[in-house]
Amino acid sequence: SPAPTVVWYIGEEEQTSGVETEVELVGWRNRTISRLQTPFKRRMDGQALRCVASNSHRYRVASREIQIKLRFGAEIVSVQNAYPLDRESAVIQCLAYGSPRANVSWFTQQGHPVDLTDDNILLKNDELDLRRVSSSLIFTEVRPKDFGQYKCVARNGIVGTAAAASELVNITKAVEPQRPHSLGVIDINPISVNISWQHPRNQRPLQMAWYQVGYRSSLSFESLSGVGQVGVTSFIEDKIWTNQNHYTIYGLNPGVEYTIMVRTCNRVGCSPTEDMQLRMPSSESVGAVSARQDGASREQMTILEVILLLIIGCLTIALTYLLAMLMLSIRKIRQLHGKTTSSCRSNDAFQDYSRPFISADTSLLRDYRHSGNIL
Repeated sequence: SPAPTVVWYIGEEEQTSGVETEVELVGWRNRTISRLQTPFKRRMDGQALRCVASNSHRYRVASREIQIKLRFGAEIVSVQNAYPLDRESAVIQCLAYGSPRANVSWFTQQGHPVDLTDDNILLKNDELDLRRVSSSLIFTEVRPKDFGQYKCVARNGIVGTAAAASELVNITKAVEPQRPHSLGVIDINPISVNISWQHPRNQRPLQMAWYQVGYRSSLSFESLSGVGQVGVTSFIEDKIWTNQNHYTIYGLNPGVEYTIMVRTCNRVGCSPTEDMQLRMPSSESVGAVSARQDGASREQMTILEVILLLIIGCLTIALTYLLAMLMLSIRKIRQLHGKTTSSCRSNDAFQDYSRPFISADTSLLRDYRHSGNIL
């Protein structure tokens, strides 16, 4: 007494909706009954639910908390496929999530459980936390019959539509990648060219490892990187990883025609090349182009200078006009001020001179009055 106030918290967040409170009198005490009705979300799982009661009597506060443990069906969060060669090792994996933690089983594409008595196959389940489990199916040596699809199934005992979750995981034999396409030129000068291309169409990312760039000249030449011969392809040793789709080739010769090539590679082999023919510009043509560009730049600068001079002239005229108007206004103000001062001085002089004159006349009258003469 008095009746306590009850506040609900989930974690550090106060719950203001879905709270129902009623107060009843039991003997000489007030009893407060508070209920919280809120849709629990998965982000609340594992957080503390806290009920805090307080009143003004000695400013006492009482609280109690419980741990929120939600129950929900299992789901597959992610899977990992494998692309081995014959007689290589391979690992396929799936990550399951649920409350309680799910149990994971593996099935073949025919729907039969994977034969774990086979010495070539090992199942490994890692319990990451109270909700997640990572299940791996390890093949020490992939045989032809091991290639194909496998189904990862997760269950945790929750009945209903979310009783189980499943995903397909593949063991696919590694093959040569497809070739890139849309090879083009970004920039070119007499001794280098910057090229770009598009990634192969319908290609799985893990089937690609790197790109390789090469070139072939139509004439014998000695480049900066070595000696080139007619019809001989020189592939650059640099590996261009598949997150990049452009490259600059240096050490080319001016005026020479080249065949530029790009191919996709992985540990199995390389794709056919995507080719492009181009002729390197000569130094003279580059000089002429530079001269034309310089002339155009100078012409653009001349036009800009004329526009700038016109703007400066207009601003100068406007500023001159404003200054003239300002001087004229100042002159008029000074003239008006001079006339006002002169009129004021004239009035003051009239008053000063009239008073002595009147005073003199009054003294004359006083003198005549005393003398007995009548004016």
